[in-house]
Amino acid sequence: MNDVQVENRRPSLVAGNSIGRFVSPPDLTYRFQLIGPDGTAFLEPVVAGGDGHTSYDLTDDLDWEAAYTWRVRAEYQGANGPWSTTAGFRTPPPPPPVGGGPYGPIRDISPQEALGILTSLMAAAMVVAPLLSGALFEVFDALPFMMSVLLMGVALWMALSFRRRASLAHLTTASEHLET
Repeated sequence: MNDVQVENRRPSLVAGNSIGRFVSPPDLTYRFQLIGPDGTAFLEPVVAGGDGHTSYDLTDDLDWEAAYTWRVRAEYQGANGPWSTTAGFRTPPPPPPVGGGPYGPIRDISPQEALGILTSLMAAAMVVAPLLSGALFEVFDALPFMMSVLLMGVALWMALSFRRRASLAHLTTASEHLET
């Protein structure tokens, strides 16, 4: 695997076992070497050889969205084989923050709370609309009423939109918990 993006921050490193030309190799161990984004080797576990291939499962999380390389070599009683060619991979980007927003976390609201918000917005619209349109009252008699209806419609749309977004955020959060 070369420069592929892995699914999580604890990938498995898998290498084919060494094979002998004339004899079967003895019980070999394999040293994996993981090299970080800065080019420094920081992990060198030694693993007993498997059946046809040998693997090492990382036990600690690697950094998000970082490029790593690795290689492996066979070892037998203090004698070391040559390092393999290096392979590379990239860890995934971090997940988006859950429930964040400029005014705090998004949360689901009850129907009673939505009704309270809607009632407050409609009351504000009834007060603000005539004040905004008072200067034009003489020009068009129905303008204050139309402004009130318009502002109530906007308030209703905002309340329903907020409720829908809160429900979608709740569903997204629930599906994220199912995936992990």
